[in-house]
Amino acid sequence: MELLRFVLRKAWLAILFLLGVVIRLPRLLLKSFLVFVSILLTAALAIFLIQALWVSPRDIAYRYVSPDATNPPNACAWQQNNPTTLADFANSEDRAQRAGKGQAGLECMLQYHVVPSLPNDTWYRSDRPIGPIGYHLAFLEFQESGRLAEKGIDGSVLPRSQLQVLEDHLARQKNNYVLVFIHGWRHDARIGDDNVANARVYAAHAASALDYRCKTTGKDCDYTVTAVYVGWRGARVDERAIEAFADRRLGFLGRKVSGFFKFAFGDIPAALTLFDRKPISERIAPSVVASLRHVDRLLKQRNTDPSKADRMIVIGHSLGGNILATGLNSAMIEQIRLHRPGELLQSPLGNLVIMLNPAAEAWKWTSLQREMRLRVRFPENLADRNQGPGDEKVFFPLNQPPVFISITSAFSWPAAALTQLELKKLQGRDPEIEEMKSLAQYDAATHDAFPFFKGNFQPLSETLDRLANWFPVSKPGQGTIFPDKGVCGTWKPLANTCQTVVVGSLRFAAAVVRNVPFTNSATDDTLTIGHLNPVRPPYSTYTSGAWQSPLPFGTTSELIVNNNIGHPTLYTNAGSAYLSECAMVDHWLWKARHNPDMGTYTGWDSGYSHVNPATYNVTPDRIAPNVTPTRPRSNAVDGHLEIQFRQYLLKSGTRSIVTLSDPMWNIRAYDTTLAFHGGYVSYPLICALNQLVMDDIASEPKN
Repeated sequence: MELLRFVLRKAWLAILFLLGVVIRLPRLLLKSFLVFVSILLTAALAIFLIQALWVSPRDIAYRYVSPDATNPPNACAWQQNNPTTLADFANSEDRAQRAGKGQAGLECMLQYHVVPSLPNDTWYRSDRPIGPIGYHLAFLEFQESGRLAEKGIDGSVLPRSQLQVLEDHLARQKNNYVLVFIHGWRHDARIGDDNVANARVYAAHAASALDYRCKTTGKDCDYTVTAVYVGWRGARVDERAIEAFADRRLGFLGRKVSGFFKFAFGDIPAALTLFDRKPISERIAPSVVASLRHVDRLLKQRNTDPSKADRMIVIGHSLGGNILATGLNSAMIEQIRLHRPGELLQSPLGNLVIMLNPAAEAWKWTSLQREMRLRVRFPENLADRNQGPGDEKVFFPLNQPPVFISITSAFSWPAAALTQLELKKLQGRDPEIEEMKSLAQYDAATHDAFPFFKGNFQPLSETLDRLANWFPVSKPGQGTIFPDKGVCGTWKPLANTCQTVVVGSLRFAAAVVRNVPFTNSATDDTLTIGHLNPVRPPYSTYTSGAWQSPLPFGTTSELIVNNNIGHPTLYTNAGSAYLSECAMVDHWLWKARHNPDMGTYTGWDSGYSHVNPATYNVTPDRIAPNVTPTRPRSNAVDGHLEIQFRQYLLKSGTRSIVTLSDPMWNIRAYDTTLAFHGGYVSYPLICALNQLVMDDIASEPKN
């Protein structure tokens, strides 16, 4: 009986406990929900306050001192008397400022810099020493209204506009090579911004390439390199001030605490500014383009001799690319409409316009392609190759150089998704050799983030699915954009469980993102220029390129480096012959377009050459590519660097969607050429872009 009473008492207590839990559960859930909401509201308030209060200055010029200023101290005089300062401090304006106690002269709106060359260093096959590698750096800074900046950061009114100073400088030179760089999101022209440093790397290597041409061929000896940095308020949140606060006030707590503060109060609030920075980039686009057109006009009026004419290349990165895509869209459409078949199409700005990882809607490119298709005949079948007036072969002549280029770090290789049978056939491939990486170092900002902000979540779901497939086959130390399976350790039971959890979480997240209701699937408006690929015909194979795409709009070309660069691209490398040699490559585009083995509708390939196997004792699959050289030294320790352009999409199952002589290239870049969003500081890429303007690539060889 006692035992029965004991059991009943315990059962009753258990029932009471369960009743208490049931009664209190709603209250507990409500409290948890309120705590969660409170945390979210607190975080949102913190982000709002940071975006409202911890902001960058508006409508000012960071580079405000005129070179003809007479009031001491004259920052420009100090800077120009010490042109190697930044080379001495590894291209760091912050270090130069600290060393000069704030008196490094970097507030000057027109600077002169020199990268010292190595003693007794000579160019390849030349006894003439390299250098001096010198260039000028000018600034054009714009207010959010589109007007040029009128006040300096010190509050003073600029005695002369930055544009007037640039005009006078260019007028004094014998010949000009102008390299314009327009920065993107989360950047501006302040001292210490890494985009300004990147522009100097481009300018220094351009000066090095011209010095190479002068010392080895006697050409281009009288050219002065001037880089023009176009600044605007791309950084609304003052991330540098937040970083300085974290290092100064929280540094004693350790790197992890300081790093978390920078991420939580710097990166996250800054990431949300895309909503208002992109419209600002489009607002100022007409003014930026108008100012650069003014410079272009002045350059073209100086000398009509083509061999001695001034040259200008315009480069925009990220939202800087959006500025160019927006500001030049109407002009390009008008040029196509008014173009006379058989004549050369001129660049809408300077000699060449280049957008690097442009954060711009795909319609800003496809609108040009649609206009082109109204003028050019594209037969459905390869057998229909009759050439007549208005046909593709004569609309642009075969000596047409490129005038408008977009280059994006590609997400997928190949461009079209392979079928299961095709994947089975390619199972034994080496992804590094075959260019078929399962996880390329692509531009996540324009592939994932840009569509996400536009309400299209499908690209992000594709990324999560790819990560889920890649994680189990990854190798320790291989992870770049995502941790590899090395994070799961080596103990097999734990590692297997860890991998299962990671893969399952990724697939669940992909499914959730994929099935978000009311997704905006308008690809022309939500995908960026470089991530919209032509639709693959359902009846084609990856080895065939005979079929026209059912939706022939989007990317047109591909770009790779055929060898590992072997060293980082540093500012001081421009003073080394071996590390900066940019070969002269006249006529390569003409030769590629006239290759007898490339069909009219297949496209051209600078890496495809016809070699008689009997003559060279090689099998057809071992024919060496004929690519455009970057470093001319064939006995280089780390390889003969080469660049390969092709105007079709490899293994896409689709023939080229543009003509052989099309002057607009929408390029998918392999990650050896352009990695991630900000990986455009690459020596082979810089060389290849300069070659497009410096060399006569499209004309017929005389011999």
